Amino acid sequence: MYDPNSLKIYTDGSAMPNPGKGGIGMVVEFPDSMEIENFELSEGYIKSTNNRMELMACIRALEWVQSEMKSRTFTRAIIVTDSDYVYSNNKNAQYWKDNGWKNEIGKPYENHELWDTFLKERQKTKVRVDIVWEKGKTRAVLIRVDSLAKQGAKHPTKTDYGFQSGK
Repeated sequence: MYDPNSLKIYTDGSAMPNPGKGGIGMVVEFPDSMEIENFELSEGYIKSTNNRMELMACIRALEWVQSEMKSRTFTRAIIVTDSDYVYSNNKNAQYWKDNGWKNEIGKPYENHELWDTFLKERQKTKVRVDIVWEKGKTRAVLIRVDSLAKQGAKHPTKTDYGFQSGK
């Protein structure tokens, strides 16, 4: 379905309820030529929101690519998300930052500290990174990444320091 020569990273975020315990999941498929088994990650956060977890999963994917670049060579990474929030806004984040993280009527954008981290991590990633949207739970790998995100939410061990209750 995607370029067989690229690194494919499937991400998902979950909050149960929303807001509530949060989790992220990630499944990495290496290029076909590398013959390496998939890598999986699941993390849980004591309190967060679904959108924050979806964005955090993409940030973790970018960080993972950077760490792997020390020992492997990739020319392209495709991050696959089922989050319309992440997919639709990832190209807007630089504009938001340039405008002080405030919209045209002066209201701050939500999760701006995570979007700022996203921009920084994306810039540090020295390969082409494409973010694509795919409807969740329609293929085995998407069901698996959803399961990893929910597993993280059920067993939280980390703190989402940017989460603000009452939003």
